[in-house]
Amino acid sequence: MGRVLGLAAGLSLLVASGCSTKPKAWSPALERDRAECTLGLELPNMACSEACPMKVRAALSSVRGVQDVQVDYDTRTATVQAVAPACGAAGYEQMIDRLYARGYRARIVSAW
Repeated sequence: MGRVLGLAAGLSLLVASGCSTKPKAWSPALERDRAECTLGLELPNMACSEACPMKVRAALSSVRGVQDVQVDYDTRTATVQAVAPACGAAGYEQMIDRLYARGYRARIVSAW
């Protein structure tokens, strides 16, 4: 009985800690800081064809270094042209956080 309670307590801690952290929204291979970059983002929960692309564009454009944002509602993707400081882990985190704050789950799928 004690072992079952111990396992249950451990599982509760694991579940609680897993729920409190947001998963990383890009591969560590993309974290290299660059002077300029083009990012490809997936936005799977973009649900409206008119207002959503404008909200996504505004959220991403508010990050220092972002120069241009193209949003494609049909494919639920965005392409970001940027320069430093947006082109690295800190800039990526800001982009993902600003999208998340507006209700969008996003993932960076490419950086070149």
